[in-house]
Amino acid sequence: MAEALSQEEIDALRTAVRTGVALEGAASEQKPSMVAQVKVTEYDFKKPRLISLQDLKIHQMIHEAMSKSIQSSFFSVLKAAIEVKLVAVDQITYGEFVLSLSNPTHVGKVAVGQQQEQMAVEFSMPIAEAMIDILLGGDGTAHSDGRELTLLETGVFSAIVQQLTAELKAGWSTVSDVSFKWVSSESNPEYLQLATPETSCLGTTFDVKVGGSSGVINLCYPLLMLQGIFKKAAKGKAGPGGMDSSSDMFRAMDEVPITIHGILGATSMYARELGRLQPGDVLCMDKRIDTPALLAVDQSLMFNAAVGKRNGKVALKILNYMADPRVNGNGDKNGTARKQ
Repeated sequence: MAEALSQEEIDALRTAVRTGVALEGAASEQKPSMVAQVKVTEYDFKKPRLISLQDLKIHQMIHEAMSKSIQSSFFSVLKAAIEVKLVAVDQITYGEFVLSLSNPTHVGKVAVGQQQEQMAVEFSMPIAEAMIDILLGGDGTAHSDGRELTLLETGVFSAIVQQLTAELKAGWSTVSDVSFKWVSSESNPEYLQLATPETSCLGTTFDVKVGGSSGVINLCYPLLMLQGIFKKAAKGKAGPGGMDSSSDMFRAMDEVPITIHGILGATSMYARELGRLQPGDVLCMDKRIDTPALLAVDQSLMFNAAVGKRNGKVALKILNYMADPRVNGNGDKNGTARKQ
């Protein structure tokens, strides 16, 4: 049995309830558990998140794969050890991107897609000079002297620029067919004038090591451009094959010639019998007259067909698709159609 309260304890409890002390104590006991259940996430209203987490994940996967292809592509041109690694993907403003670049540097405008929207690509000077040194026969140990590239060096470096734009096109082809073209270059990033400083962008940074130098390649995608690419891809993409729809696939194959064979039957004979054949001779096939013929597309058996006539010509009417294209009408395994 619970212990009974004394009169003094009862009076003290009444006083606590009347003055509100008891309620404050109860609320203070509940506060820690309520606070523990609340999750607070920081949100900067000056930099609203304009790209979905799903699109951001796809963007990161594309560029992780692209880092490997860029490394292989640069190696094929430089014939020297090179390492390329994706190190950062972050939403920034264009003004922040420009402020993050050194001066001088090698930064350029790249036209994207048919609408000729523009993004920025920057090669930091240490790796740009190292690559130029290798292309001119050196070992890539040239040290930066704080100057901008000359017109001759820019022309030599265009081989690297072309490789990068080609890899950008190949990397984005898994999402959408987008072209990339280097338009112009600057040594002072403030002269690029790609967008207003407040324009939201997605910055993507590759860490690059070549020769005895290390630096970065920075890509700056305006978010409106990325949203258009992802929206177009989500609107028409039908599957992992990369085509927008089955109709696109068939349109792409409009001019592809395909040979179709109708096979009524097969037989075998000795060479001496073949030499004795005369007009009017009859050959016995391995099928009955009421057995469906076979229809082969190129060298693969695809359909069972009935023999008939249409507009005065011999015709085959497709009856059904063969459950196993390797099996002919007699149940024999046959991976390719035999020409008769």
